[in-house]
Amino acid sequence: MIKAMLNVENNQDINKFYKLILFLKRKEAQDDKYLMFKVVAVIGILGACRREELCQMRLNNIEDLGNTLVVNIPDSKTRVSRTFTVITETYIDLYRYKEKIHDVL
Repeated sequence: MIKAMLNVENNQDINKFYKLILFLKRKEAQDDKYLMFKVVAVIGILGACRREELCQMRLNNIEDLGNTLVVNIPDSKTRVSRTFTVITETYIDLYRYKEKIHDVL
């Protein structure tokens, strides 16, 4: 997340800072335990979702179009469904990895 945000917001590529990358990897939450939390956090933040909206969402509310994810928030507090897209490759890959884990389970 930090690497992606620095790249998007400040046009900074931190891949050449090897010690920093190693430090961040040691501090990163492990996917085998926290992957679903990461996916929910990304959707919650990008979609400006309320907690009730996140609880009501299901996997079929997310449509994978290849280079874009279309997320439908079914029923909000205002009783109007909302839709937003995710175009950041890092977030799309995170979602797809979650799908692979879900298929195995």
